[in-house]
Amino acid sequence: MEDQNKPTVHLVTFWRIWNKYIPEIKFLSPRSDLCFKCKEMRFNSKYWTEQESGSRVAEWNEHYQWAGKEREYYRYYIIYNNIF
Repeated sequence: MEDQNKPTVHLVTFWRIWNKYIPEIKFLSPRSDLCFKCKEMRFNSKYWTEQESGSRVAEWNEHYQWAGKEREYYRYYIIYNNIF
């Protein structure tokens, strides 16, 4: 800390206040492997209208399946390169 004379708040107090007043704001795990599109879909889905929900869910499922295939491909080549 730059100025030792400034008042501080204990971390537990900070989290309690955070959860009470702005619980809708969440932090992603630093290990998260979500791409930008997945994050956008995940956090904005509650703002979709009923009319756009059907097409957005279909788009999200298509993207999720594509991402799963990419993950499988990546894992396969990691294992393959570690063996040889």
